[in-house]
Amino acid sequence: MIHIHKPRFKFYLNKEFFSFSFAIKKPQFCFGIQNRINENEYVPFFDFDNTDLYCVKKFSEWLYYFNDGKYGYTILQTSDNGFHVIYWKITLRDYYLHYLIDAIPYGLDIGYIQVFLSRGFSVLRISSKLNKPIPYVLEYKKGSKCSDEEIMRKLFQVNKNLMLYTTFKY
Repeated sequence: MIHIHKPRFKFYLNKEFFSFSFAIKKPQFCFGIQNRINENEYVPFFDFDNTDLYCVKKFSEWLYYFNDGKYGYTILQTSDNGFHVIYWKITLRDYYLHYLIDAIPYGLDIGYIQVFLSRGFSVLRISSKLNKPIPYVLEYKKGSKCSDEEIMRKLFQVNKNLMLYTTFKY
């Protein structure tokens, strides 16, 4: 069986029966915020799907202690086993990409990296999506060096209009 999977379509071709099926995935619309502050600066966002909270906390604490506690983080719960992490540090694109790769063993959604590379920025959902509620804060840890409020203000300036984007459930 040949299986081709694209974001909007699924193709199946079975040689044995010479059959071909075509299915269109319906997009799910939600509101989100982007993490790009300017051309090369980002606030690191992370999306963990089907991951244990323990792994998400371990990754968040690793980020925190990796930078000697200078920058804080926020963990948001999006569903039963879905979490978002915001790391309150402004980083360059390449550093953010390294953070994303470092998060893979902790359960980061691989598609999140692919979307970042294709769009040039990451998006975190802030609205409900079908049967998933609005994300809520589980844990917040303040950093010792940087003012999280300053970074929040920059994010709000960039996201004056909320972004409407589509996702697909696979």
